Amino acid sequence: MDTAPPMPDILTGLDSAQSARAWLDAKGAPVQAMLIGLHRFQSVNLAYGVAAGDRLLALAGKMIRDFALAHNEGAGDEGPLVARMGGGVFLVASRTPASRQRWQWLAETLAATLARPLGSSAGDVRLRPRVALLRGLPGEGASVLLDRLDQALSTLEARPGQRLIWADGSHRA
Repeated sequence: MDTAPPMPDILTGLDSAQSARAWLDAKGAPVQAMLIGLHRFQSVNLAYGVAAGDRLLALAGKMIRDFALAHNEGAGDEGPLVARMGGGVFLVASRTPASRQRWQWLAETLAATLARPLGSSAGDVRLRPRVALLRGLPGEGASVLLDRLDQALSTLEARPGQRLIWADGSHRA
């Protein structure tokens, strides 16, 4: 059996989706997570080309990682997980206890940061980040957590103007 560690995401250097699943499945303190979808990302690829889209994804990934590391007070040795789940979707998760209000404030602040114009070779591009949040329940593994986040993010896509939603367990697996 191959026990090699999962490879990072080649484009961003962040953890890969496989690494994120392993991290979420590891036993430990409860987890808070946010799934960030960069809407309009496909439009960037169509309008400016895949290379420009890749540069914007790498920039967004760096911004998300830097933000998560800068706001990781009291985390001890284990920092936050920052992973690219695929396309324009990123995951930030932490086992450091945080209130619901603080986690929501962090998500709102990160979304506002990502919504600012990002410089590209074609000029300034505005992405429309949407964020699904959750506080993991005891016994939830990666599949359940990611499914809850994905369902909430899908619900959010149908709500123009809304940037944030809690995956509070009302979304069916």
